[in-house]
Amino acid sequence: MPLPVKTAPQPEPCDGSLWSLARGVLRSEQPGRYGAWIAALEAQERAGGRLVLRAPSAFHASYVATHLLPDLLAACRVVDAGIDEVLVLS
Repeated sequence: MPLPVKTAPQPEPCDGSLWSLARGVLRSEQPGRYGAWIAALEAQERAGGRLVLRAPSAFHASYVATHLLPDLLAACRVVDAGIDEVLVLS
């Protein structure tokens, strides 16, 4: 009986934006959390040193803000040291 073959997940396309690059950092460092919580976040706006992300639900936004915000900010700062704040809204 042949063994099932798992293929590696394909990298997501990168458009060169701050959030796209930061997502790449997060995906490589925390693949489980990335798939569960970070992949669904979308960049909504960047104003100065603030990046606003949109989550698919209020629960999702609350969980990410409570548990993952330092990781999001750190990844954004790897890409752009001028980021001071990350907000997650629903």
